[in-house]
Amino acid sequence: MADSDFNKLRVDDARVTKVVFDGKTVLVSIRDWQANAIVVAFAEAIGIQGFGIVDIDLGGASESSTDPLIVKACCAVDEPVNGFQCYTLFSAWNDQPIIQIVARSWEVSLV
Repeated sequence: MADSDFNKLRVDDARVTKVVFDGKTVLVSIRDWQANAIVVAFAEAIGIQGFGIVDIDLGGASESSTDPLIVKACCAVDEPVNGFQCYTLFSAWNDQPIIQIVARSWEVSLV
């Protein structure tokens, strides 16, 4: 799946089952209600923020180049802001972000 399609990532009726940090890559495992699983890999990740991440029903995904978390993460690691995106997964119950990842790119793979 191409970077520009993160907003279209189908995560409705799914839950995050695991988050793994592997160097500068963040791996997010997601399983839907039919037990289908995917892993979303965020490359060159420099920031992550989350609340109640695992086993929360997901309601959507978004990608932003203007989220304030990008500036905060870039300042913390002394990186220029250019090229980073903020990828967000939202709760199905209140539309609040449950996990946000600041990274350069992402890709999804089936498990």
